[in-house]
Amino acid sequence: MTPKSCAPSCAVEQLCASVILAGDTALHIACSSSCPDMQLVSALVSAGADATLARHSDGSTPLLLAAKAGGQVGLALAKALLLGSNSSRKSLAQHQQQQDGTPSGTLWCRLDDEAASAPDSSSSSSSCGGVDAANAAGETAVGVAAAAVLASVAVADGQGAGAQPRGAVAAATVAGQAAAQQELLVLLLDQHPKVPQQLASALLEQGLREKLPDSLTAKVGHLGTWW
Repeated sequence: MTPKSCAPSCAVEQLCASVILAGDTALHIACSSSCPDMQLVSALVSAGADATLARHSDGSTPLLLAAKAGGQVGLALAKALLLGSNSSRKSLAQHQQQQDGTPSGTLWCRLDDEAASAPDSSSSSSSCGGVDAANAAGETAVGVAAAAVLASVAVADGQGAGAQPRGAVAAATVAGQAAAQQELLVLLLDQHPKVPQQLASALLEQGLREKLPDSLTAKVGHLGTWW
């Protein structure tokens, strides 16, 4: 229910940023589905839902949920989450500033801080961690995506080392998922996240072995911020 102090015109912002009992926003729920509705995800993001807002139950963000989905589903989710998210956040923040003078850069943190202070709410991590936000287990979107890419390389190496050969369809499916996983990682790297040095070194090593595309290896090689 929209608070009495909130004008009807800002109901969309409240809907997108409000936290329900389990600590999930509508966007978290949409991204957690076993078969996500991409149009719904895009609609929520266009309405101002934040792809990097951490839920209070475990600190996971919608973007981290997309990385965990992985493959073609995860890639589609990440594209839906990131496409236009910056412009939608900016326009809604400007709207809130016009309504009550709130500085545009503080809109989303303020809304979530209000939700966190409500009865029966708990927060184990910052809600405004952005693309580098880690959940309670220490997982980040780029870390999960990179680990999946490295795992796919290991699987491919296993196939070349005498594992049972796959049929043409199965092999094409595996290759397609691996390519989608690599594209997902590139998309996340485009958000300029922090990458642990050990993880970046592992990716570079595989790139130098020509196990990863040059486009991905180049992006990792140009990262200058480490944990």
